[in-house]
Amino acid sequence: MRIGLKARLIFSILPVNLITVVILIVVVNFFLDSQFKEYAVRRQERKNRELVQLISRQYAQDRSWNTQVIQNIGISVLEESILLRLTDARGGLVWDAMTYNSGICQAMIQQMSQRMLLKYPSINGGLQSREYDVTVDGRTVGRLTVGYYGPFFYTDSDLYFIETLNNVLLAAAAIAVVLSVIAGYVIASTISAPLKRAADQAVAIGRGDYHPVRGVRSSTREIRELTDTLDRMTETVVDQERLRRRLATDVAHELRTPLAALQGEMEAMIDGVSTVSRGRLESCLEEIRRLAKLTGDMETLARYDDESIVPRPARFDLGALLEKTAARYEKSAREAGLTLVCRPQAVSVLADEELIGRVIINLLANAVKFNVPGGTVDASVSAADGRARIVVRDTGRGIPAADLPHVFERFYRVDQSRTRSAGGAGIGLSIVRAIVRAHGGAVDIRSEPGKGTEVTVSLPVDGPGGNAGLVYVYGSC
Repeated sequence: MRIGLKARLIFSILPVNLITVVILIVVVNFFLDSQFKEYAVRRQERKNRELVQLISRQYAQDRSWNTQVIQNIGISVLEESILLRLTDARGGLVWDAMTYNSGICQAMIQQMSQRMLLKYPSINGGLQSREYDVTVDGRTVGRLTVGYYGPFFYTDSDLYFIETLNNVLLAAAAIAVVLSVIAGYVIASTISAPLKRAADQAVAIGRGDYHPVRGVRSSTREIRELTDTLDRMTETVVDQERLRRRLATDVAHELRTPLAALQGEMEAMIDGVSTVSRGRLESCLEEIRRLAKLTGDMETLARYDDESIVPRPARFDLGALLEKTAARYEKSAREAGLTLVCRPQAVSVLADEELIGRVIINLLANAVKFNVPGGTVDASVSAADGRARIVVRDTGRGIPAADLPHVFERFYRVDQSRTRSAGGAGIGLSIVRAIVRAHGGAVDIRSEPGKGTEVTVSLPVDGPGGNAGLVYVYGSC
């Protein structure tokens, strides 16, 4: 039979609480019993000395032993289970409880033994006696022997008090157990509720339900971190699912246009609606090239968007790489009516030159493609705080704020019409981000519609993993 987490927590807490309560009761009972025994011994000793003082005052008052008074004292304390025997200074017997009534004394001693044996079966007690000198004005006038049950004796009041105390301890133990069950239930509920929610959410994710479940909080830091992490993971899965569906839609859209054009041309020529001509064949060839370009883009994305990318770092001059790459775009910039400004700084970095070159190519291509006639493309390389920065600015159309968070997604394009004239397949910045992350770098993009875009790439000078303690200067990724 399986039991829930809450029941497991309660059953795990309850035995600990029970053991704690039992140990506490045993310790308290042992301590109180020990203290009460000492109290009984001290009380008996105090009673003995009070008797000595009482008998001393009788002698001091009468200047001799008054047998009747001594007998009255002996009979009165006999009711308290105390036996007296008094002799004068010469050893002569004045009064003795055993002589006065031996039967009563023997019965009293037996009764005390039976009473104490019921409470303490291993007490091994019996009649004990102590002798005290009776002095008056510094002179010994007699000797008093006090007999009592030892090593200690409890009266009826003492036994009643002990029994009441034990009942109170048992009641306190029962209350403690009940409170521990309640506390265990509350604690178990506090712990199990967020954990059950996390488990239910994990099961829901397995069924394909990716909606985060919020509202259940916990004061336990570890559980709170677990539930928060699960919520973030769910949001990530939702985002990835959205991207997956969008990718399928985008790829289908990219394939549909050239395939439809090819199908239409071929059917027209087959049906004799149109004649086979060089122009129509070239049109079909253009669509085939478009399909080949799309296939190549997808292969490129699969190659560069894989988290298992392992750069082959080597030391090279990043400024020289920028200058060489920018030279390839001077003609394109002139034809588009743009001014290309290159400001390279000599910065030696440890990175994969081919991959970083691909990053610069993509950034410059975007800056030229999405600029406006008469605009400017500014590319620069600099270094600060152990990091190299590549900054590419343009004065183009800019990117709306709503689209800015998505520009690094695969096949995402700001122009929702998805026409090729508006740009490529929408994978350039995805490739940039994958390469930069593989180098331990960071990327940031800032843009304002009508004013242009600035992309900043930050790379560690000493390669992936180097200068890990430095703060990233966020740039284009």
